[in-house]
Amino acid sequence: MKIDVGINKKFTLNTGNFSSISPSISLTAHDVDSQDVDRVYSLLGDVADVLLHEQIKDDATTMASIKKLGFGKYFKSLDRDRMTEAMQDAINELSGNKDDIPF
Repeated sequence: MKIDVGINKKFTLNTGNFSSISPSISLTAHDVDSQDVDRVYSLLGDVADVLLHEQIKDDATTMASIKKLGFGKYFKSLDRDRMTEAMQDAINELSGNKDDIPF
C-alpha cells in the first residue's frame, strides 16, 4: 500500500521590541510504501530541520532590514519585477517545461 507522508514545522521566535518571526516548513513525500513510512518520515524531519534553520536566517535578515529602513521604505524598496522573474524561473526549473507556464 502507498501513502503520502508529510511533516510540518512552525514556531514563533521573539526578536525583541515587540517583533517576532514565524518560520514555517512543510514537506510531503507522495506514494511512499507503507513499510518505508518511518524511514521517510525521519528523513523528511532531517530535511525540514535544515530548511527551518535557513528560513530563520532569511526571516531574521528581512526583519533586520525592515527595522533599519522602516516598513514604508522597505516595502517601497521591493523589486516586484525581479521577484516575479525569480519565482517564474523557479517554477520553470521545477516543472522542467518552460513553455507550459501560463505567465
